[in-house]
Amino acid sequence: MAVSGGPEAIHQLSDAIASLGGEVVIAYYGAQMGISIEDTIIHCSFTGSPTPSAYRDYRSFTAARIPLTSRSLVIFPEPVIGWAMAQRPFTQAIWWLSVDNALIKSPALSYESHRQQFFLTPHLLHFYQSDYARDFLTKGGAKKIYPLADYTAQRFHQTLKSLTRDQSITYFPRKGGALASVFFDSHPDLYRVPIENMTPDAVHETLKKSQIYIDFGHHPGKDRVPREASLSGNIVFLHERGAAAFHMDHPLDRFFLFTSTDVSNGSLYERVKQALTDPDKAFSAQQRYHARIATERDEFLFQVKFNFFAPEILR
Repeated sequence: MAVSGGPEAIHQLSDAIASLGGEVVIAYYGAQMGISIEDTIIHCSFTGSPTPSAYRDYRSFTAARIPLTSRSLVIFPEPVIGWAMAQRPFTQAIWWLSVDNALIKSPALSYESHRQQFFLTPHLLHFYQSDYARDFLTKGGAKKIYPLADYTAQRFHQTLKSLTRDQSITYFPRKGGALASVFFDSHPDLYRVPIENMTPDAVHETLKKSQIYIDFGHHPGKDRVPREASLSGNIVFLHERGAAAFHMDHPLDRFFLFTSTDVSNGSLYERVKQALTDPDKAFSAQQRYHARIATERDEFLFQVKFNFFAPEILR
């Protein structure tokens, strides 16, 4: 299993359900881990502990054989929505942790007619991690939709803004790398620090030192890294694509949102320079964003209680 935002959200859900007294098992699958889903059982093939070390602070339970009954709820992440198409004796749901990745894995969803047919499938529930996904689902005609977000890891909540910072600007080259290259190559005076080939702890240490984080990606869901950067004390600028274009997902003033045109015409550069000149002012201007991130875990736990401990929801 990859160490990224989606799998971490799954482990957060496992931890939350377990903490509330529910029964939950994670079924791992991947290139080295086979999986078979039948009407009464899920078979998983793995050796040793399949849980990545990065997620072992979350309570998670695994099993090679997971019995299913009519009272079971099986939640599929959006890359494998095809697995949920068949009618089964148990309740099935899809957790839309990303929109764009689902479209890559299931290109037919790009067509409105197929989307509408899929979302009208009566036996499926839909959970959405972002307002971007909620918008996608409602426009597609989905009826049984429920909020189920995630939250930023607790280790980021311990960062103090007063830590000494340099003038560096962090970014992920794998997220909008071409646009990032255009921006930084045009402005060699900026001190850029690419985040790549780092452990989660190394990423955290890097963000604790940098002044600005710029995300040049397309934001297929409510991405975790901008929120981690914000909690680490960074001023955040986001490419206004996907979930970044939805204020509920990233409540930032327009000053901190940019388009590809803003990169090419120098508008983003001017705003970045302003932020570097008076970082305290720019950081304070993102207080709404900080407050939103700070309440994520409480909101997530409320959603888990509502979605999984209110029986009428699953009927």
